[in-house]
Amino acid sequence: MKWYKFFILFFFLFRSHPPISLMSTKNDFKNKFDIAISSSKLKIANITYREFINQVDFDIDNCHIIFSTLKNPEQQLITLQEATKVAKIKGSTISLINLSQDHSYATLKNN
Repeated sequence: MKWYKFFILFFFLFRSHPPISLMSTKNDFKNKFDIAISSSKLKIANITYREFINQVDFDIDNCHIIFSTLKNPEQQLITLQEATKVAKIKGSTISLINLSQDHSYATLKNN
């Protein structure tokens, strides 16, 4: 009976665990994101990867932006640039752009 307990204990302590694979590494999001940001020459700050909800949060010029790790970062960056262009044309400033959901939205600041 002691050998049985020893075997069970040995099995649980020394078994190999498969490495945890994050979503952004599965679809190469981080590399594509870095390339897209560097090619656009945007100055980003406070990058936070939230793998458990498939999001990346960061700030650009007092605007909080949320990208989805499940979507193409280049397309999300194009949408971001279009939203900021429309805001400049209308004379508004954007405080939040959320591109992580199916229905993306932006929140404007009150001047």
